Amino acid sequence: NAEYMGKSVATPDISFKFAKMIRDEAFWTEEAEAPLMNRNAGFIKKGMDLDALIGRIEQWADLVESDGPCPREVTLLKECPDEAARRIFKLDAERTFKTQSRRNDMIEVLQTMWDEIKDYHQGLGYVVSFLLLFLSKEKVARICMNLHLKQKYMPGYWYAAPAAFVRDARVYQKLLDKFLPDAAKHIRAQAGLVPEAYAQKWFVGLCVHVLPFEALVEFYEMYFAKGHEFLFQFSMALVQNVQSDILSTRDVSKIMAILRLDAQTYPDTTPSKADTETRTMFAKIVSDAAAFQLGDVDLEKMRQDEVTQLAEEAERRKQREKEMGLDDDDEIVFSDEED
Repeated sequence: NAEYMGKSVATPDISFKFAKMIRDEAFWTEEAEAPLMNRNAGFIKKGMDLDALIGRIEQWADLVESDGPCPREVTLLKECPDEAARRIFKLDAERTFKTQSRRNDMIEVLQTMWDEIKDYHQGLGYVVSFLLLFLSKEKVARICMNLHLKQKYMPGYWYAAPAAFVRDARVYQKLLDKFLPDAAKHIRAQAGLVPEAYAQKWFVGLCVHVLPFEALVEFYEMYFAKGHEFLFQFSMALVQNVQSDILSTRDVSKIMAILRLDAQTYPDTTPSKADTETRTMFAKIVSDAAAFQLGDVDLEKMRQDEVTQLAEEAERRKQREKEMGLDDDDEIVFSDEED
């Protein structure tokens, strides 16, 4: 134990000093060109004092359990019995890290989550890989299990065909119509885009490969504290900050790049347009999200309305297929796309 503000507090467990990828000297040689590090933007560097940053991130495991413990015990799964799942985990790990030992860490956490979900979405791989930079496999698995099981966060998002995300994408569309109608109309009318086409990385991948690391850490802390409401606040703040760019073009590919905060469109050092401060546009988006007022919006009612609508659409679709003599296909389809 140590003294802190006159009180005896427990010192961090051994995982504070070990099992952190970024504490490994070899990491900076072996993983410097790893796709995961593309939006590091110099936020974490070889040789920097990492204690404060890792100490801050260590608290995320407690933050996601501030409303109660994880609904199930989490034990790392060394082997996954499903051959198709093992294949996709291996592919996604190869896309993420350069070295096999770090790929194995990612695979082990994904296998552990598979034991609960029995399915997989690439967005889970994004989240796991980012958290593994700072935390032990055990803590990463526990955080992700809380996110998957607790209603506060994202249950249902990490299925291959995530109906929960489709529901929330439709809620997002209605919020966009309400708060930013010009942008909503332009995206729909000029580009013909639906949010399912561009918002998955915001909601399902929790902005990994969307935000530079410095802003991403702030995003995670806000999300872990506030839950799914923050995702809707963030989506509004993001569109609000890039609205002028959206309205300035009718090119679908450009609008997609804008909405995804593509690094070629918005380099990691892009300054905020509206700020006199030195912060980036990404930091401003996260800050604006925390302050965005949804007013009298009843998110839970909106969600339930969309569930009802989706069920009605599914029933109509099922009836059409029956009339056409088509059989249901229950085969699992994995998220296997390159990004």
